[in-house]
Amino acid sequence: MTTQNATLEMIDPTALIVDTNVRSTPELGEDFIASIKHHGVLTPVQGYQAEDGVHIVAGQRRTLAAIRAELATIPVYVTDPAQNEGDQLAAQIVENIHRAELTDRDRAEGMEQLAAFGMDAGQIARALSTTRKEVKHTREVHASATGGKALNAGLTLDQAAILAEFEEHPEALARLETVAGDNPAQLTHSARSERSRIERETQRAAEHADAEARGAEHPGR
Repeated sequence: MTTQNATLEMIDPTALIVDTNVRSTPELGEDFIASIKHHGVLTPVQGYQAEDGVHIVAGQRRTLAAIRAELATIPVYVTDPAQNEGDQLAAQIVENIHRAELTDRDRAEGMEQLAAFGMDAGQIARALSTTRKEVKHTREVHASATGGKALNAGLTLDQAAILAEFEEHPEALARLETVAGDNPAQLTHSARSERSRIERETQRAAEHADAEARGAEHPGR
């Protein structure tokens, strides 16, 4: 959403409709609320006019803080009803990314919501100023049972991807999940050790199978 062809209006924040936002939990720290109470909302929020009122597209956190601070009005850029819900959601994601308020889990779930609106990987990548490869990687990790669980636990996408890699190796995965819980900074190093361990075990198993096969071919030897 842009502010082109929008009108700037001063509106009671309690009258605004805050739609579901891609951030799982809007963080309203007391310092932020105090700043809003003292200075007001300096950057207008963005919304669109609908039959039931003005819906906020970008600026959910500022709107909620203004309500907590009991401001009488806040500045709002108001446009005509949005034609594409996917574009609205993309605007929310981009705003929150720029404000460093999205977790990797929120970003992944935002991509899933955009996909649910019918946007393909290329469209999602363009909307979020990223690459198709990154969109595909993020969605694959999120779709993985292990990766999704890790993201929900607050791990980064890279850390979740490491755990998802070991889904078919439950013992290694259990050890790595312990590392992720106790000392996530060591996860990359521990994963390298687990890969080496799996490689050695695979090689030993192949050598054993080969020896058994040779013995079966030459039982008298």
